Amino acid sequence: MDDTKITLPGVTQDCIPRMIGKGGIGMKKNVVFPSWKMYEEFQKSDEKVEEDKPSLFVGLSEGEDDSVEATIKTSSEMMQKFATYCVTKYANDSHQKSQKKKNEQVHTLLAPVPHSSIGLLVGRQGCVLKSITSDAIESFNGSPDEKSKAEKSFVKIDPCSYESITDLNKMVRGNEAMSFLGWPPEEGDEDEYVSIRISNYMSSEPFLDFHTEFNSFIDEKIKSINSQHERMASSIRDALL
Repeated sequence: MDDTKITLPGVTQDCIPRMIGKGGIGMKKNVVFPSWKMYEEFQKSDEKVEEDKPSLFVGLSEGEDDSVEATIKTSSEMMQKFATYCVTKYANDSHQKSQKKKNEQVHTLLAPVPHSSIGLLVGRQGCVLKSITSDAIESFNGSPDEKSKAEKSFVKIDPCSYESITDLNKMVRGNEAMSFLGWPPEEGDEDEYVSIRISNYMSSEPFLDFHTEFNSFIDEKIKSINSQHERMASSIRDALL
């Protein structure tokens, strides 16, 4: 089996674990499987080569000066070309995603909302959340370019689980990209919390301004939901007296 080593453009050694993926799924999905598909399709054409079905292995290793090397093992020259193409393309895509990720702005807001009420905050097909984001964009006093980036914001809401109020407060204090909506909880508080993660590719200062507007609108909606929840809970208690 012949070995071919190539230096991958753009990627650095810290990208290796992410490119390989858990159980090698990254390399299988983006390099090995596509290489086989290309090979099998080629062998159906008039240009096919007469050879025994080859095997294929593609691995990544550290090169010199923080570079990454790909080792391709196969007895087929044609398979070697397809694997070289696929692993180079995967490296380029990984590099572009890594560069884009560096410019991403992210903030996670923790808010007291009963987990059973998350649906009211999100709305059917996300309509409530989209409306809140839209209102924040309209209220945001930014440049046309920053407003355009704000329009591409991604907002995700999930139940927040934690061991204790102390741990929750410690987690937020230790992360500049996290904050509470309102005052931090105190020991003994029994409120359930949700995490509201908002991300986009705005510049730092405009993102903070936009996030302030978003906080204001979502705070108003959460107060309404919590008030509705309290009224229902009160009615249930009264009915059970």
